[in-house]
Amino acid sequence: MKHRAVIAFLLAVVIAVSSCAKKESEDPNDRIAESFKAWMEANYPQAEELPDGQGVYVIKSSAPATSDQTPAEGEWVRVDYTGYLISGDAYATRSEDTAKLLGIYSRFGHYTPQYFQLKSGNYAIPKGEYLALKQMKPGEVWTIFIPPALAAAGTYSTTFPSGFAYRSIYSGAPLIVTATITEIVPDPEVEEQDQVIARAQEWGLNLIGDAIEPYLYCDIVDSIPGSARIGKDSVTYFNYTISFLDGFMFDTNIRDTAVVHNILVDPYDSDGNSTSSKYQPTYYKPSKGGMIDAVYKAMTEKLHYSDSARMVFTSEYAYGSEGYTTGSTAIQPYEPLVFQIRVLPYSGHKYKPYTVSEVLALTSDETDKWVAGFIVGAVEGSDKATDSRFVEPWTTRTNVLIADKNDETDPAKCIAVELTTNIVDNVNLVDNADNNIQRKLTVTGNLTQYLGGRGMKDTKDTYTMY
Repeated sequence: MKHRAVIAFLLAVVIAVSSCAKKESEDPNDRIAESFKAWMEANYPQAEELPDGQGVYVIKSSAPATSDQTPAEGEWVRVDYTGYLISGDAYATRSEDTAKLLGIYSRFGHYTPQYFQLKSGNYAIPKGEYLALKQMKPGEVWTIFIPPALAAAGTYSTTFPSGFAYRSIYSGAPLIVTATITEIVPDPEVEEQDQVIARAQEWGLNLIGDAIEPYLYCDIVDSIPGSARIGKDSVTYFNYTISFLDGFMFDTNIRDTAVVHNILVDPYDSDGNSTSSKYQPTYYKPSKGGMIDAVYKAMTEKLHYSDSARMVFTSEYAYGSEGYTTGSTAIQPYEPLVFQIRVLPYSGHKYKPYTVSEVLALTSDETDKWVAGFIVGAVEGSDKATDSRFVEPWTTRTNVLIADKNDETDPAKCIAVELTTNIVDNVNLVDNADNNIQRKLTVTGNLTQYLGGRGMKDTKDTYTMY
């Protein structure tokens, strides 16, 4: 049946335009509008034309209004909608269930009402929809029939927000939109400020003491006493997640978290190996403009190395009052966000290993830490101070000495690294002296007393040499 309706409309347009060619004084757009009106009368005789004289028709459902107010010009509204071509195929929707049912679902889509300023010339919606929404009350459900001149032909951007699957709209195609206004927002800035305050209170935060700046709250949920403060131009690495207030997570650099939330973006090469560097701690040297403002301010004004924190903030500190539509998921205007962050320790991790000097300065044992240094010798006995050897021949396979300089010969500036069965064959100097001496070894293990001084024991098989 829907295909017959399409054919009927197209035949009407062809006949209208053809007859127009014979009457040069007649405007083809007028004839197309007449054809759309005739098509409406034939297929939807129960529809009523809006009293603005521009040819938009509506069918009003029995859903009651939740307010007597209609939106004023320039007010912000939230609108749930599903848009259709006259073939009956949906081209876009804000309903997750509808998207799945109609085959246009995207796992990156944040299926919430569209949020925009209702004003003339706003290409976020077709002009015909704008004309109808101006007359609607919240809660009402209208099916809006939009003629070609008020649909995609020069009045509507067909580039939909990222994160939503959609079908293309062709210029000159009429549209059918089922829509409801869920909310009229007189002041979007005040609303998002109230939302941020509510979330901060939900977390039990002090609205003054825990605010870095107005409407930017930071809750430190875990820390290590004595960790250094982060400052401008400090080198940091951190893991993060970022979500909307309703809990929809749209970005993270933690692979397992991305898998759980079904937002993994991970390209592979022809051999099946990951080619993405996304899922590893983010390198950041705090500077204005290098990251969203909320992260910059938290890093430079509150956070310490090793802190885990959660932040909530208004769009002023993120993507602004216009939103952001070019990422995997669209961020709507005036969208508050929740950012969870874990700052890695200053050093001692894979992305910034300890130097030998840093290890020697430690005052307590540490587990599962990374260290980098040049292989300069081995301890040929039980005491680094007296039994270190820096020239061939070597007779022990169970350890090597590493230092910050590749020609170091002072035992006090070296640490001994235990060579467990995981790495002994490839690293020891008895079998690999020519290849390994003065090479830089990066290795992970436990930092503790070993061979008479601070060293590394229980080394793992995750190491590199270059």
